[in-house]
Amino acid sequence: MNFYLPALLMCAVSGAYYVLDIGETRLRVRLMVSAHGVLGALLYIGAILWWDFSPRYRPWAVLPYLLAYALPLSSVIYALLRFRGPKLLHFIQILNLFAFMYAIFIGGMAVSGDWL
Repeated sequence: MNFYLPALLMCAVSGAYYVLDIGETRLRVRLMVSAHGVLGALLYIGAILWWDFSPRYRPWAVLPYLLAYALPLSSVIYALLRFRGPKLLHFIQILNLFAFMYAIFIGGMAVSGDWL
């Protein structure tokens, strides 16, 4: 259960961005503004499941995993620029970034198969 708490937090932040983006009526833009947490959670859960089904040592897999996190991090920047709801909501991105750091650390060990 402990492994999935960052994913739940990231999805909760995305849900808050989607629900509170009341100034935007276009669904595509609302989905793009709120995609950061879901993208990060999918990467993280994918890394944990990959380790669960194939617990081998593969150090080559860390770099693609780290580079894949450029997508949710760039989505955070997009959300900061395009969000039309209450601007105080941006402060929960601090929690989201801590969840990203935890997910990158634990997920990197999971995809490489090299745990501390």
